[in-house]
Amino acid sequence: MELTPHFGSSFRPSCPRCQQSFRGRPILLSLPVREILSVCLCRYLQNDNISLLLRDRSGFVCLWARFGFVNATRGVVDIIAASFPDLRDIRLTLDRLRKEAGRNGAWRLQTALAEGNEMQSFFLQSGFSVEGRKKDAYRIGTEPRAAMLLGSLLEAPRHGPMPEPSDPGPRQTAKAVEIVAAHPDYAAAYLEFDRAVRAETPNLLRTSSEIPSSFSEYKERLCAFNGSDSGSWLAIVSPGTVAGAITGVTPFGPFAEGDVALWIAVRKAYWRQGIGRCLMDALVNWGRIRGVRRLTAEVLSTNDGARAFYLRNGFEVEAVRPLAVFLHGIHLEGLVMGRQI
Repeated sequence: MELTPHFGSSFRPSCPRCQQSFRGRPILLSLPVREILSVCLCRYLQNDNISLLLRDRSGFVCLWARFGFVNATRGVVDIIAASFPDLRDIRLTLDRLRKEAGRNGAWRLQTALAEGNEMQSFFLQSGFSVEGRKKDAYRIGTEPRAAMLLGSLLEAPRHGPMPEPSDPGPRQTAKAVEIVAAHPDYAAAYLEFDRAVRAETPNLLRTSSEIPSSFSEYKERLCAFNGSDSGSWLAIVSPGTVAGAITGVTPFGPFAEGDVALWIAVRKAYWRQGIGRCLMDALVNWGRIRGVRRLTAEVLSTNDGARAFYLRNGFEVEAVRPLAVFLHGIHLEGLVMGRQI
């Protein structure tokens, strides 16, 4: 096996579906992986994220892995796709990946395999463990299949206290709440909301230093939020004031299009007024219209408020992921929560 990490940007491959060029440090797809990844990759290979690829003896890509998109997950390496003509090569490939990822600051490897995939036993023999099971996450043909979540730790956890959340100020009463589709016209209000909500809670992975800095970037973000594979809504409590937001995105992979990953936040000043439930209802209705099977949320195990919110809205804990993030100088455990719709 030849491990070929791409840390430079000297080449600009194209998405295998839409053929658009993207910047960053992506993999160079080649058969047989190209046949598996017959979906648009553009939104997964942006923002200078680093990808690692392994080639087999014939020169074909047999495994593609990527580092996390934000600082808190930069050391989490996700194995996105793998194709092994000879299954005996799996352990050697994973050993090489583990060494290369560790040299580049990774603290964790993870992947998801369809239940019953014959590769699972090879992963377990290579030091991975089963961390949970996402119900009905895949659809292979007409058959529903669970996703087995596997993980392997590369370093010992660093512990410490979480920072205290900032004071959001006095509680506000939302006399009337309007749930609207996220639209570029709300860019200024969304900018203010996004900056405020990240300043008042330590539980969001993307910190204030990692969000867009200009009004135009927020307009572009709101345009992207309502693409063909995502949907987003805002809770408007007064002209120019956003109290909450929710976004759902179809995850990567040709078999997981019915499993939508979501992000939701509500300003603390407007907690316990039903705004989160209204936003969730909007996402559920959108998903049902589009044939979505399930929703997936990932939260920190220390975030008791978020976990309680999801449980009230029909979610259950499906997996526990050690060292899921490195935030505020400590490793934190992540929970994968799911709901059928």
